[in-house]
Amino acid sequence: MKQLAITLLSLLALTPIALRTHAQADPAPATPTDQAATSLSPDLNEKKWALSFVTYLWVPAMEGTLTARGREADVNISVGDSFENLVDNFKFALTGHIEARKDRFSVFGDIMYLATEDDVDRRFLGDGDIDVSQGFFEVGVAYAVVDNPVNDNPARRFRVEPLAGVRLYYLDLEVNFDSLARNPGRDETWLDGFIGARTTIDLADRVTAFARFDIGAGGSDLAWNVILGLDAHLGKHKRLSLVGGYRWFDVDYDDGSGSDKFEFDVLMHGPFLGIGLTF
Repeated sequence: MKQLAITLLSLLALTPIALRTHAQADPAPATPTDQAATSLSPDLNEKKWALSFVTYLWVPAMEGTLTARGREADVNISVGDSFENLVDNFKFALTGHIEARKDRFSVFGDIMYLATEDDVDRRFLGDGDIDVSQGFFEVGVAYAVVDNPVNDNPARRFRVEPLAGVRLYYLDLEVNFDSLARNPGRDETWLDGFIGARTTIDLADRVTAFARFDIGAGGSDLAWNVILGLDAHLGKHKRLSLVGGYRWFDVDYDDGSGSDKFEFDVLMHGPFLGIGLTF
């Protein structure tokens, strides 16, 4: 059961994270006239839609309880164990976060799909494998209720954005042994709504600090998410950025009872590193 817990939880190791939108000017080369106009009116270019894409690697430590078919297992997995299991059992992944912003309004979406396959050998059953597929999808909107210059510098901004959306979870677990006529499996799908807020502040011309908090429920009894990090812009027009920080994500979900009970009550927390592109 411990090995199954490690395999299942490691599915969350690659996760795109909705983090931030920046009050950036048009990335096209600026003429001296453009620069003068922007300094007089920092919102001059913010009437256009800006599109960004971000992908992340997040390998968290995991603490909590996992119950499958009524069998409960305590979960206590380090970042190193999570990463090792992901590398050993990786099968397929598709992740990404995309966001469109116009002035103070933003629309964002996340997609994560990850599949792993763990070969096992059990006494009396022989060789087999555990296939796990995990889908994580998020759609939301945000609006900047605060968008002010930092130290009277219009090129540096401080933003506060309430946000809201829905998050869909999908889990498919298959246990396959040639010696069994009927192999056990389990699939779960549930939907949460969430509300929260995020904030960004330009610490320097190319460095932005960001934070996000949201809390949700629906299919889950409770889920909360906290993200803290830094975004370092690269290149002359800041199209490329390196992003890093720390994330806490707690999900408490259960379904069924007795021998059919499934429960996922786990806190995941750990560092992340990613790359962002702005178009």
